[in-house]
Amino acid sequence: MSYISYNFIALVAAGLILYALLPKALRKYVLLLMSAVYIFMAQGALSIGFLIAGTAVSFGGSLFISQSEKAHIRSAVFILVIAFHLAVLFYFKYNNFIGYTELAVSELTGGSFEFEPVERVAPLGISFYTMMLIAYTADVYMRKYKAESSFTKFSLFAGYFGHIVQGPIDSYDETAESITSGHDIRFENIVNGSLRIAYGLFKKLVISERLAVIVN
Repeated sequence: MSYISYNFIALVAAGLILYALLPKALRKYVLLLMSAVYIFMAQGALSIGFLIAGTAVSFGGSLFISQSEKAHIRSAVFILVIAFHLAVLFYFKYNNFIGYTELAVSELTGGSFEFEPVERVAPLGISFYTMMLIAYTADVYMRKYKAESSFTKFSLFAGYFGHIVQGPIDSYDETAESITSGHDIRFENIVNGSLRIAYGLFKKLVISERLAVIVN
């Protein structure tokens, strides 16, 4: 589901109303629900499954790293968590990398290497949330901060619909509290947010897509 669609506008509008009606303590669940609905409508349950799996691995691994005092065990768990994320990312996004490399070398050297790419549909936003989970695990490993103990809060950080498709790759210490604390809804914030969205749409639909015609 594109950010520029009536379905997305409806999702945000419904979520905003529910967010305003519920107390602050429950508002993070609204955002988590909106994120799950967005991912499901965009690509189905499989993407949600992979996101939950990756989130659980970093959540559990980082808790273990944060609580362990044995350096070699911490390092081993850290390596396993990173290896898991990179393996999944490589499988979906870079599974043809070796083949393309061998093909390029073959063409440069006059060889006759044949390569048939393998097509796989990558889970929604896997590049963005994988990088965020790896960065979070690395920060915990280097003792930048303690591991998060709330799986709900951590899941919202990893799968928040506002950044899962187009980024940015957020750091946990700079964004987690902001999206889970339950802010008051103020009229001036809605106005300012709407103006920023309108400005972004103008840059994309009026400027970028018109320039794309020339570039293409």
